[in-house]
Amino acid sequence: MNGKEYFFRLDALRACAVGGVLLQHFGYWIPIPLGLNLGSYGVQLFFLISGFLITGILKDSFAKKSVRKALWDFYARRFLRIVPIYYLAVFIYVITGMLGVEDSAPYWFYFVNWELFLQGHYLPGTHFWSLAVEEQFYLFWPLIVFFASRRFPVLLYSGFVFSGFVFFAWPALSMNQLPFGWTFLPSSAFSALAAGALLRHVYHRFSMKNWNGFFVTSVAVFLGVHLIPTSFWSPAFETVFEYHSLILLCFLLVGVVVRADTTLIDGFFRSRFIRFLGVISYGIYVWHMLAHHFWLFLKYSFGYHFPGKLDFGTGDFVASCVITLCFASLSWFVIEKPLLKMKRYFA
Repeated sequence: MNGKEYFFRLDALRACAVGGVLLQHFGYWIPIPLGLNLGSYGVQLFFLISGFLITGILKDSFAKKSVRKALWDFYARRFLRIVPIYYLAVFIYVITGMLGVEDSAPYWFYFVNWELFLQGHYLPGTHFWSLAVEEQFYLFWPLIVFFASRRFPVLLYSGFVFSGFVFFAWPALSMNQLPFGWTFLPSSAFSALAAGALLRHVYHRFSMKNWNGFFVTSVAVFLGVHLIPTSFWSPAFETVFEYHSLILLCFLLVGVVVRADTTLIDGFFRSRFIRFLGVISYGIYVWHMLAHHFWLFLKYSFGYHFPGKLDFGTGDFVASCVITLCFASLSWFVIEKPLLKMKRYFA
């Protein structure tokens, strides 16, 4: 398969992933079945999709170009896609006073995930931790793909998946708890990112019947982890198994989606609106908390209240989502899409 092959159904999965983030951050009052952490699940799905796509792009690039040219083009394209609107968002955080100038250095250098871990509490723009993890991942992953493309790819990618599990499980075993910010460290994302890379290597080697069977099994495992009483293990261990059963679920979900010629819900995957949400999902993620703050500023500045039960959170949720979509759409058409046209110089 060509590394630049377009898997259109992944746009819909991105839309689902960012929808989980919005529900977690804006819909905190909404009861979620089994206490599912939809925001965390959405981020892990993003990581796995990223590992899947980036590994394919790198494999294709290394096969056609010199290592130096492949790396130059890869980092140039990643810069065009990720950095401009992220830096703009950080700049807005600073000029509006939500983030002090003296406190902004970790954000500019994609170090905020480590800052969260070291400080031991949430910071403005905490959601940027996942972008920092992804940038740190990009620093070394091209070399891993380069070596894996020559020998032992399954072993190498599986090793990273396992190392992520060990890193996660270690404090649960030794301290019976996960320190604050532990999930924000780059090694905590190894499992999802490397699982995406492993999937890229093996997805076409199994039949659709196999993928469907694997997926049904993984759903059962995932639900089982949530339904077993927590008295059987510590809360830290529950988090470890929940996290990695989720990665297994995402792994097989993406496998089913990219392998299938058609699906039972192909209308959803082919919906222009859903796919557009997937296309602008990065902008939605970057801008959603600023959109929420902007809505709260308008609401309290003008003393506006929604009628009846809408004022209990539903109105805020809808307003924040609408403003987020407006910001992300504007960002896409005015900034991101024009910049992405420059990728042709690094093809």
